[in-house]
Amino acid sequence: MTQKNQGQSERRTEGQQGGTMDTARETAQNVASRVSDTAQNLASRASDAAQNVASRASDMAGSAKDTAQEWAGSVAGGAQQAWDTTRRQASRYASDVAQGAENAWEGATSFVRRYPVASLCLAAGLGFLLAGAFSASSSRNYRRW
Repeated sequence: MTQKNQGQSERRTEGQQGGTMDTARETAQNVASRVSDTAQNLASRASDAAQNVASRASDMAGSAKDTAQEWAGSVAGGAQQAWDTTRRQASRYASDVAQGAENAWEGATSFVRRYPVASLCLAAGLGFLLAGAFSASSSRNYRRW
């Protein structure tokens, strides 16, 4: 080979190497671009997933709050109903006791009006019994000392 042919051959080899280098650069740039696009896509998906999780957590917290408010409302309603029921029953029992006491008083006054002598004897007998009971208990206490 002559020098001329050798120079042309080297130029072709350099040209082929230059073309290969350009192709390698383009390929590397394409790969880098694809990697960058893939990374951006993954970052976007991760961001969307995080927002979705945050939204679901917010929805669940709202639901839990609503459920707690409903329970508190039903407990308060039940307590109010229990209070009202207890108040009505206590009022009814007090009314029944008052009515019974009134009936007993009317029965006693009616007995005294119909049988005044027997009522006086009964009162005197009860008085003597009570006096004897109190004097017996007080005399026992004095004997101990």
